[in-house]
Amino acid sequence: MPLVSVIIPTYNSAHYLPETIASIQAQDFDDFEIIIVDDRSTDNTKEVIAGLAAGNIRYYCLDANHGGPSLPRKIGVEKSHGDFIAFCDSDDLFVPDRLSTAVTFLQNCPELAMVFTDVQKFDDGTGKVLGNFLDGYDRFHVLPKKKVGDNCFVITSDDAFPCLFFENYILTCGVTVRRTTFDTIGGFDETLTNGDDRDMWFRITRNFPIGFISKVGFMYRIRAGSISGRGPVLTANRSRVLRKQIAMGLPRDLYKRCRQMIAQNYFSCGYHFQVKGQMVKARNYYFQSLRTSLNREALKGILISLLGGKVYLALRKMMKSVCG
Repeated sequence: MPLVSVIIPTYNSAHYLPETIASIQAQDFDDFEIIIVDDRSTDNTKEVIAGLAAGNIRYYCLDANHGGPSLPRKIGVEKSHGDFIAFCDSDDLFVPDRLSTAVTFLQNCPELAMVFTDVQKFDDGTGKVLGNFLDGYDRFHVLPKKKVGDNCFVITSDDAFPCLFFENYILTCGVTVRRTTFDTIGGFDETLTNGDDRDMWFRITRNFPIGFISKVGFMYRIRAGSISGRGPVLTANRSRVLRKQIAMGLPRDLYKRCRQMIAQNYFSCGYHFQVKGQMVKARNYYFQSLRTSLNREALKGILISLLGGKVYLALRKMMKSVCG
């Protein structure tokens, strides 16, 4: 059986899959399988995969579109054979030592549930490098970390878990999880069409220490139309992820922080409808934000929503013309 299983959820990414898979096949480590779970693509994904003709690739297609990567990831884990499970989105690229570094770290530190790397962002259209993902994560940078090897650091559960309420510092494609971790905490929550990754990191860090590899493990493609770029219409799932943590019990400070985050999610939904002039929907979300946690932004949004959609859009248009 392969030591590592690489799970790729995909939907209408046939154009990117050959480059993504090539970056995995180019690893300096060859004891792995690739499992592609297709969320019922409408493009030629199936034909592209068939044309690759690689013996370590297995392809599964869902009977119906799920609308997000949670179910494909969950199925991928269930179909996998590896002791260690890595994840790669269908348009991202592994660096050559992505797997070998993670496996060595996990083998040397059996107490760790998972390890993750930093990420380099690049623009899909121009190829321009846009910096590293963790560059702006100040709270994560000051998080206590114990060095245990070259670029390898251990973060305790007591430190890793609370930090996730302030910064989602883990990107899925940089993660390698020990299979026994899923045996303990379960798989990805398929009822979430987004936010399933952060939900998983909450569940893991609540129970286990994790490892951080302080170098780039993969290249993250920034492109239009990705799930991460769809905006506040997907914030309902983010609120559900946070409410799950409240239900499991939190210290007072994290409970307060959690409610503030939920309130901000409702505010984002309200603002999304406000700029479209849909003031009734906007006002409903602003009220939900205010009921969850008192905040000026939601109160201001409620007052603005009382203007009505036509008046607001007219004022917005006038302000744009005045400000150039």
